[in-house]
Amino acid sequence: MSALATAAYGCMLPPPVDEVDPAANRAPTITAIAPPEGEPVTLSCDQGRSFIATIGDPDVRDRLFFRFFVDYYRQDPNDLLGAEIGESDPVPTGQSRLAQTPSTGISGRDSIIQERPNDVHIVELLVVDREFDDANPDIAAAFTARVPVAGGLTATYQWAIEPVVCN
Repeated sequence: MSALATAAYGCMLPPPVDEVDPAANRAPTITAIAPPEGEPVTLSCDQGRSFIATIGDPDVRDRLFFRFFVDYYRQDPNDLLGAEIGESDPVPTGQSRLAQTPSTGISGRDSIIQERPNDVHIVELLVVDREFDDANPDIAAAFTARVPVAGGLTATYQWAIEPVVCN
């Protein structure tokens, strides 16, 4: 066989490289939290506990929105606004597209905790890369308060809070 024929048949092409579609939407991220993961979260009756997160998005043009919920899974749709404790549109820091949520606090004297003082409570952070799909932000239904506008992606984190009884 000639050298030319060997070269023609012996040349192996590498497999195609999977490229990330720059137009594809990628999910936001929660990169750091406080209180940290694994630390038991307790509340004091007289002093609040803050919840903070560093959030980001690999899509530098996405705007980030977030909400904190307390015991969301227990709420009736009409009680949702009492459970929602924060929303914001953070500003990116450079090209890293990271932002920090404002400190959101809750104490053992908050009514949502006192309604069930012996229960474990859940504080949940929900981050979306589109606006929330609230048809009416003053009377948000439980479902739409957690849903981004079509095409949006989410990230969540939950903290479990130990029971607290305040006298």
